[in-house]
Amino acid sequence: MLNVFRKVFLGTSPAAESCIIENEDKIELWYNSLTYTLSAECDVPILIHNRYLGYRLYVTLIDFEAEFPKQGIKANEPVIKYQCSIIFEDLALNNKRIAGRRMSTYIGSSSHFLRALANNKLDEFGYELFESGEKYANLLINCFTLADAENFKKAVININPNIQNRTLYFGLPSLGRFYATRNKRAESTEIVFFTTTLHIDAWGQLSNPNHLLFRGYMGNQRFGERLPVNFGIE
Repeated sequence: MLNVFRKVFLGTSPAAESCIIENEDKIELWYNSLTYTLSAECDVPILIHNRYLGYRLYVTLIDFEAEFPKQGIKANEPVIKYQCSIIFEDLALNNKRIAGRRMSTYIGSSSHFLRALANNKLDEFGYELFESGEKYANLLINCFTLADAENFKKAVININPNIQNRTLYFGLPSLGRFYATRNKRAESTEIVFFTTTLHIDAWGQLSNPNHLLFRGYMGNQRFGERLPVNFGIE
């Protein structure tokens, strides 16, 4: 279970593979074979040394679950949900090489996407959105309607919810999905939504992270590629 936890918690990217969990003996794990769910908790902050991105992370884990397909715990691409707080210790101040790695990790991430959305710059930042493989003629107008809300940007999703075929994730029915690519790259992200209205703060964070599920490129970025919440903001 610890080997599986490392993979789903940290990810499988070069950044993730560089990570060392310094106190993994403190982590408690259990697997529910009826719901195919791996859960984790830790009474102390989980210490992660990310050598690739030059950070030490102190992760206070409030909740963590990885839901696997019916093939069980050895299946690929589980759906994860978690709540946590993270303190970052910068171990690579003024290191230009690592600064480049951090920026490369940030560009195309879910935070980058949500900030582009909140600032009405999806097209400018190179994002294209698809529904069932069909490209939108007018990306932002057809997909989202933006409005100001108190301390947030409100984005209303203009995709008709799929009432007939709702997939359950952790018992919560999805309303629909769309697909995002950036700069015509092969990597794509499936974005599943559980609400038709999103609230995005100034940092590019959702008021309720469980309202969206990222699968594919953005979804595969786990704790091994986490950056401080204010990264990229002057």
